[in-house]
Amino acid sequence: MHGANTRHYVLSAGQSFSGATLARFQNPLYPPALLPLKLAPVTLVVQLVSDTDGRVQRVQPDPSAQLQLIDHAGEFMAAIEACTRQWQFAPLLITTTRVDDGKPQQRTEAKPFSLVHAFSFELRDGQPRASLARQ
Repeated sequence: MHGANTRHYVLSAGQSFSGATLARFQNPLYPPALLPLKLAPVTLVVQLVSDTDGRVQRVQPDPSAQLQLIDHAGEFMAAIEACTRQWQFAPLLITTTRVDDGKPQQRTEAKPFSLVHAFSFELRDGQPRASLARQ
């Protein structure tokens, strides 16, 4: 987990993690109302906050995104939120292993998490393109 006002998970000895990987996604749609404006390419960086099941619960601009500098940022953010609410991540699982009476015992717990993603929007040869730029 990372980003402003979020906590980080610190693993102790005997702990490991898995998951928090993208299992199902689709790219956002370029906002149709912006097509006639023929805007320059735009990249927005957002933080996706997921619950213990790996479903996106909140989409917020990454603190470094500086959305006030991006024309029509609200429309692009709405497109990102509409698509990422349909995404599914593998849950973040933290497994704790300890030895009791010489036998290893494991306990696995799902945790909420957040990840930062960048999305690109552009017109290429007059055709709208929107994609996950990086994870």
